[in-house]
Amino acid sequence: MVVHTSVLLAGVAGRSLVAVVRAFEPGGAWPSGWLTGGGVAAALAGLAWRWRPGLRVFGPSARNRLARYVAVRVERIMHGGAENSFFLDRLKEKTSQNVALAREIAGHADDIGETTRQIAAGSARASDAAARSRRESERGQLEIGKGLAIFQHARARAADTAADMQTLREQSARIQEIVDVIGEIARQTHLLSLNASIEAAQAGEHGKGFAVVAQEVRALAHKARGASVDILQALGAVNEQAGRTTGSMQALSDEVDAGATQAESAVALLVSIGELAAESEQEIQRIAGMADGHVEATRQISSSVQDMLDALAYTEHELPKAADASLNQACIAEELFEAVFDEADALHLRLREVVQHAAAQVARLFERDVDAGRISLKALMDRRHAPVPGTRPEKFHTQYDRYTDEVLPAIQEPLLESHPEIAFACAMDDHCYIGTHNRIFAQPPTGDYAEDVRHSRSKRFFNDRTARSAAANRKPYLLHTYKRDTGETMYDISSPILVHGQHWGLFRIGYRPPG
Repeated sequence: MVVHTSVLLAGVAGRSLVAVVRAFEPGGAWPSGWLTGGGVAAALAGLAWRWRPGLRVFGPSARNRLARYVAVRVERIMHGGAENSFFLDRLKEKTSQNVALAREIAGHADDIGETTRQIAAGSARASDAAARSRRESERGQLEIGKGLAIFQHARARAADTAADMQTLREQSARIQEIVDVIGEIARQTHLLSLNASIEAAQAGEHGKGFAVVAQEVRALAHKARGASVDILQALGAVNEQAGRTTGSMQALSDEVDAGATQAESAVALLVSIGELAAESEQEIQRIAGMADGHVEATRQISSSVQDMLDALAYTEHELPKAADASLNQACIAEELFEAVFDEADALHLRLREVVQHAAAQVARLFERDVDAGRISLKALMDRRHAPVPGTRPEKFHTQYDRYTDEVLPAIQEPLLESHPEIAFACAMDDHCYIGTHNRIFAQPPTGDYAEDVRHSRSKRFFNDRTARSAAANRKPYLLHTYKRDTGETMYDISSPILVHGQHWGLFRIGYRPPG
């Protein structure tokens, strides 16, 4: 039976359940217009008509219970629609953020890929440079090795020459010793010849021959002594030159040793450089290989990110369809609820009367003040919303908002005081602009955006679906279910405000579900 009634209501959404039930009573007739047309509604209405004999057995009490049962179920559908709509809105917002993030990641991945390719190319160049450095180091080792061999040969020759010079000096020293002996002999011979000459002179005529011999011996001793002096002088010069030559050869030997040592150090350094260059070449080649791997990995990441971006973009494109479907579901549920509104929870019935009464009060107040000249109808209908400089969220002035600041609180504020379940109650024009909100939501701007969004809501536009639907509504009342940013499910019931036959806007009441 629940299914039957739900189907019936789906087919006659927007019509009074009382009128539907009367069609099943004895003598009742199903309006032909309900069965005409096409689509699901007509089909379901036809199905309900075929069930008509079975449903007529219910009495009025049972039909009322059935209507209340349906009202509760439809209200749950409305809650579900609000949940779905809220979820899809949040999902769409999050998906849009994810699309933007995915695009950013894709851009970064492309940048990383390009950088990695540059690193790979740089690594290849560095590897080539390291290989050239290694080859140059090896060639340098060969060249310095040749020079080192020359140094080593020169050092050996210098050592041999130094040894020869030392031998020469030693031989000169021995010759000098011999010359010294000869000189000493010549000196003594000279003395002996002098003594012989003296004795020959004393011998007179008999000593003349001996004197001649003594003279010759003395002359020979003199020559021997002179030759010894000459030899000593020559040996001194030779020794002096040999000493200088030995010193020069020693200095040369030292320099050759130093050069050889430096050459050996250079060879060792070049060997080390060659080894390091070889290691660098290997490491750079490994880095280049890794960079090539990173290029491929980055390409795969970019491809995966692009796939994710495509999927997110598709989801972003399809979400509005799901949101529209959810919105249509919510609208159908609200129409169904309107059909059984008279059997709804007492809170809904009471607040329907409250909002209609408040709308009528505002309409009478506006008309009275227009007639009294307190404000002109032209000013009251002004829709040139002028931005208030320096406000965030942005606020606006009209020709009437100062007037409503004076008169509307007397109607709006008592509703909050007398109905604790009401979250807000205020008038809104047909452009979704609220010039005068409840005092609790009409605090002066603080400069804190999050705070002002919540508590400085006067003179602002509210362009959500609920507000737009309410602004466009011309029926005596309109009920919406929606979910706030806090996750709380709310009802929004509104009633139009007409001023001298012109649609000014509406009165809105937001309240929490029963219980």
